[in-house]
Amino acid sequence: MVVARGVPTREALVAAAARVFLRRGFQRASLREIAAEAGLTTGAVYSNFAGKADLFLAVLEENIDPRLEVMYEAARTAPQRRLGAAVGEEFAAYVRQQRRWLTLLIEFWAQAARDPKLRPKFAERHAKLRSAIADVLAERAARLGLSLALPADQLATVVIALTNGMAVEQLADPHGVGKDLYGRALDLLLG
Repeated sequence: MVVARGVPTREALVAAAARVFLRRGFQRASLREIAAEAGLTTGAVYSNFAGKADLFLAVLEENIDPRLEVMYEAARTAPQRRLGAAVGEEFAAYVRQQRRWLTLLIEFWAQAARDPKLRPKFAERHAKLRSAIADVLAERAARLGLSLALPADQLATVVIALTNGMAVEQLADPHGVGKDLYGRALDLLLG
């Protein structure tokens, strides 16, 4: 494949990497294959990214993070007793629409848990996620005059654990998890 004229190198690499990661998975994808898919050299990859993990995280930012923003906005704006329903609907759509990306994320997560070189990169991404969720929770509580059961950063960790666990359950057995279970669990947790 040849990179389109006028497309910045970084953008071309992220788009090519997305295709290769979806096709081959994180482990089996190579920077050489990604560069070739973009019509570039591996030197172009290294001039834009520190390595495969950095490129993968850039791909995640482009393919998963916009959908997370939709969930954050649903949480920010939902009426007091409608948080679970609002976020639950977005979560169900997120799992449906991002199924392949979530599977890749889980693969990367498992690799990062085993690899001490990858772990800090994943931890940095996770810290940003936790901070964004804590901000949403604190903002929502302030807007509605609610008190949180735990400090916002700790509650964000619990919400992430619930969300990831429910995503894995739905990926493993889509019919085994009631479609409103996530929303009901959020309501129990966040009141």
